[in-house]
Amino acid sequence: PASPCILATVSTLDISGWSPTSFTVDISEIFHSFPNIVEFAFLLGWHFRGELSHKKIERIGFYGGGLLFDFKPGPQAHNPPWWLALNGESAVFVSSTIENLNALNKSNFPRLSTVQSLSSQDLHYFLSCGGTPALDETGSKVFLEWRKRASQDNIRVLDCTGSDFGVEPVFDGKGAGFCYA
Repeated sequence: PASPCILATVSTLDISGWSPTSFTVDISEIFHSFPNIVEFAFLLGWHFRGELSHKKIERIGFYGGGLLFDFKPGPQAHNPPWWLALNGESAVFVSSTIENLNALNKSNFPRLSTVQSLSSQDLHYFLSCGGTPALDETGSKVFLEWRKRASQDNIRVLDCTGSDFGVEPVFDGKGAGFCYA
């Protein structure tokens, strides 16, 4: 095991690639072990034991937010991709996604300034279905209400490119760029 002194020096923690032995993660123990992190990334659908809160975290990244998007019927709307449909079949994953998203606020994270969706797949799906204007206000109510609260709390919501979430990324032509069908 790592020394508590070493753990206290860690400022960035990404547990999204970690495979817990059970579907429940003891977040209180993780946050207790890493008291000085300012950046944290995780899978939004994980079920946490303990309170999802930390007094020093400023930036949070998450994977798996696509379950929060329902689109109005129309030519661009289509069935969710297999990876999204598979997660949507799990009631625990869906309820944990909603619960965890709602926990991303200033009450639980007083220094929080940025929340970023890190999934290029979720962004691809979101934009290919029409983006924010195509969201169904009833089906995406949790996401839309959370985003409004985040804006009121001066928390920026970004996509995986670092652009404001819901705005198609603009590239300067120097990189490979973002591409969607």
